[in-house]
Amino acid sequence: MAGWRRNLRGVLILSIAGVGVAVVMGLRERAEPTHSVVIERTDPAAVIQTRGSRVVQADALGESLRVVADRQDTYRDGGLRLVDNVRVTMADRGDRAGFVLAGNEATLDASKTAVELTGDVEMESSDGLSASTDYASYSDHDGIVQMPGPTTFRRDGMDAAGDSARYDRENDILRLLRNAQVDLTTDTSSTRILSQAATLAQSDLYMEFSDDVNIETDNERMAAGRARATLQNTGTTVESLNLMRDARIVGIAPQPGNLREMTARAIGLVYDDAGVGLETAMLTGGSQLEMEGVNGSAGSTIHGRSIQVVFATDGVQVTELVARTGVVLTLSTPLNEVAQTISADSLTVTRQNDDEPEQARFDGDVTFQEVSLDENGLQVSMITHADRLDCTLTDEMTKIGETRFLGNVT
Repeated sequence: MAGWRRNLRGVLILSIAGVGVAVVMGLRERAEPTHSVVIERTDPAAVIQTRGSRVVQADALGESLRVVADRQDTYRDGGLRLVDNVRVTMADRGDRAGFVLAGNEATLDASKTAVELTGDVEMESSDGLSASTDYASYSDHDGIVQMPGPTTFRRDGMDAAGDSARYDRENDILRLLRNAQVDLTTDTSSTRILSQAATLAQSDLYMEFSDDVNIETDNERMAAGRARATLQNTGTTVESLNLMRDARIVGIAPQPGNLREMTARAIGLVYDDAGVGLETAMLTGGSQLEMEGVNGSAGSTIHGRSIQVVFATDGVQVTELVARTGVVLTLSTPLNEVAQTISADSLTVTRQNDDEPEQARFDGDVTFQEVSLDENGLQVSMITHADRLDCTLTDEMTKIGETRFLGNVT
């Protein structure tokens, strides 16, 4: 019995020793403990923070809004904050053009119908309008993108800018709310328009400008309180232009006999198919034309309640002029020459070609006055009255040629 016990004791000792060796070896071979990934909380107010985000809003017509970003924070009220590579896509609808807004950061309300973007915001509309600004907001309720800071816009043939702007998605109308600037360019022309505010509706082919409007084309400089431009189908070529509230047009480097300046309460202009040359000009209310004289001097002037001007195919040279009500033609008067003034109820001037003088016809209560100086330096005046006066205008409409008085001549 004693031997059996000694053998059992030996086996137990060897077993315990083996287990100890195994434990020691296991401790030596155990891998280094791995560290758990800790996500840094960028906003303690967020209840959920995730990497990668996609938010889709849909209605009965299908997907209406999609937002993707690299990171998303979710808040207790259901609102979202999206950061890095944010893209907001509004789908095309039957009555609305689709567009994409991209920026550094965005927030969405709980209903996912209103979004605000900040930081290097870019907008690209499906109809070709793009914009750049620092902040923009969009509400699907009214379909309007608000851009309260300086914003630039681009569309084929057009560049625009304003200190504040709104884009009406439903009607495709862009409003520049402060310090508006619009540049229109074609292969043959360029036009710059400055005003305090502007409405650009290129889908409906019109633009409106208000408050301190200044326009410069290749041939004229214009100023008015308000202006409205009708566009040709290209959306960037001006078809007609209406200047309102104290309109003024000054020619750039006009040739003798061409228009130097036009002023009236309102002036309506119609352009040729290229949008470069003028076809007609209609002046209404307190109208005045001043022609370019010889050698850069001021030419003859025409006053009337209304004046209509028709231009040659070059868009510059006058081929027909009709003035009505309270008409006064004052001929250019070089130093020491006779001053000549003609007043009437109406005046019609026509010109057939460059080789012939203008033909003028004055109708109704015509008064022709000439004032000169006698040998003593005193003014001598001769006045002729008639029902009608036919005459020619020579030397770029600065002098009267042949004259013929008709009816009750005194």
